[in-house]
Amino acid sequence: MLFTQSHAPSSLEHFAGNKEAVSRAKQWALGFSVGAPSKPLLIHGPPGCGKSALACALAAQMEWNVVPVSPPNEAEKEKWASNLGGAFSGSSLFGLSTLVLAEDVDTWASSKARAAITALISHLDSARGPVILTAEDAYDRSLSSLRTHCELLPMKAVNSADIKAVLARIVKSERLDVSDEELHSISSNANGDLRAAISDLQARNPAASRERAKAVFEQVRTAMRAPTLAATRGLMMPLSERDTLKLYISENLPAERPDLLERAAAFSRLSRADVFDGRIRRIQYWGYLRYSSDLMLWGVASTRGKTGPSFIPYAFPSFIQRMGASKSRRSLRKALSAKISVRVHTTTARAAEFIPLLQAMGQSHPASAPTLSAYYQFDEDEMAGLLELSPSSAHKNGRPASATPAPAKKRASAGKGKPK
Repeated sequence: MLFTQSHAPSSLEHFAGNKEAVSRAKQWALGFSVGAPSKPLLIHGPPGCGKSALACALAAQMEWNVVPVSPPNEAEKEKWASNLGGAFSGSSLFGLSTLVLAEDVDTWASSKARAAITALISHLDSARGPVILTAEDAYDRSLSSLRTHCELLPMKAVNSADIKAVLARIVKSERLDVSDEELHSISSNANGDLRAAISDLQARNPAASRERAKAVFEQVRTAMRAPTLAATRGLMMPLSERDTLKLYISENLPAERPDLLERAAAFSRLSRADVFDGRIRRIQYWGYLRYSSDLMLWGVASTRGKTGPSFIPYAFPSFIQRMGASKSRRSLRKALSAKISVRVHTTTARAAEFIPLLQAMGQSHPASAPTLSAYYQFDEDEMAGLLELSPSSAHKNGRPASATPAPAKKRASAGKGKPK
């Protein structure tokens, strides 16, 4: 059996880290025992911080049965909808209270289960028993209507000291021959992911691949502060990783180069490196790689003056975050545009311009939604996603309203002569 299962916390006393979240979850649970129930709890935080483990430990301590709820597949949608009401009834076959647990609800939209979120919301206010939902990003666009029905409980990444204590307890219980140095290495490389640290312990893998994020920051630091050209020559990497490194450098250049002239020079050389990478892709001449590498690494590093910030907490590229957050919306717009283009006999790019119109029709006249769905052959999840799109998202692939040509201005004075 996996250590993550056999050594899962059986009560709140054995839960590691996030003491404030554990205390609030306990208060929330006690409200049900004294007849003062609260709103459903939406626990959110990074992977491996213990969201599901906290829910299960709470249920074990309160002697609740756990009823898991997951999004349905295409074949069992009707059966899932009928069983959902029974899950929210609040009692089990033996009269015990039940805890409804819906995990990773922020991923339901990407798995084409937007309609399942709507069905879930319809049961939240009338739920008789405790309900806990988990999400990595509670502020995802697909959860905007769900958040108003829940109490948000944030959780943080587990610190390395707590992770090491848990690993030491597992080592003692399993009678493993693991040194203190290995425990320290595993807990440090986990980056706050307790579940990953336990898996690394079972696999005896103290140098896990999660150290790659640390390696990226080291590469960024070298690219920003390398003292010589020779110091940057050891950072050769595939073209795909070079693109990621360029995003890291671009994101952190303003903090590394407070002087505006140095910053302008660094961005100029980084942009020239990007030009050479584009030529490599276009004409497949890899001789340009030497110019791109030197411009991106030593070219940026050489712009640093004699004095500069001693320590900079590097940030993750905001571009990657935005693209990851909008992935489900972009996929939805692509699917809607493909089906609209068949009906309006145009390209998918032009068909995207019709999305705001169909959205306005569906929102202002809800009775017309089934007709729209049938005519354009939208499935249930695509129709639900269409009605949830924000105006800015709906216009993103199409032409904004402001792009409509303005009427020509009238002549200021009719007394002026006509052009010859």
